[in-house]
Amino acid sequence: MPKNFKTKMKKGVALKKLQDLIDRIEYWNKHYATYFKVQSATLVGSLARNQEVIGDIDVCMQVQRAKEFSAQENKESYIEWRKSLLGYAPPRDYNAQLNMYELDVTRYVKNRDGRIEILRNDQLGPISLTMNPISSIVNGGSIISSSASEVVMNALPITNEKAIELINSGIPRRPAEAKGEYWNSYCCSLSRYSDVHRELILKRDNYLSNFQAENA
Repeated sequence: MPKNFKTKMKKGVALKKLQDLIDRIEYWNKHYATYFKVQSATLVGSLARNQEVIGDIDVCMQVQRAKEFSAQENKESYIEWRKSLLGYAPPRDYNAQLNMYELDVTRYVKNRDGRIEILRNDQLGPISLTMNPISSIVNGGSIISSSASEVVMNALPITNEKAIELINSGIPRRPAEAKGEYWNSYCCSLSRYSDVHRELILKRDNYLSNFQAENA
């Protein structure tokens, strides 16, 4: 669900927060990525649209293994490392121990900043289809630009060819039937897309007549 902030940030404040985020990603990948690294990160949302007033900073991020390793065999040394260097308390249970390697990356990048929203990387496709500007921060584990201002300046919508490629790949996901919670969510997401792309999606999913009947 979108956050409704009582106060908004001016763009200068948002750019500073984005710069700090980029610096943390770059530092993690350079110094801390023994087990997991930031493979990709993309700025989306109001800052990517270069708005003057910003609610939060939205970044789609993919965290990926830097190498093959045994989570069980390395947990004691990693727990000690994260405590001494990052100040993180030991995980409370076994599942948390197994997940800490990956989750610590997002935790470090976000840095407890409530104005930073780290989105799943699989949300990037549906967001891109809105044809709002997006901008790559990290690709293939490498920083594209170390400057927050450049990241915002370089934000562009995806091409129509890329949009069609995403649609043909199954984005957004087709609901199993034209009713229920998933259908309602699907229809809601379609309202964010252009008429042309919405029709392509509905034809792909064989739901054009269902959608037209509900919106007649």
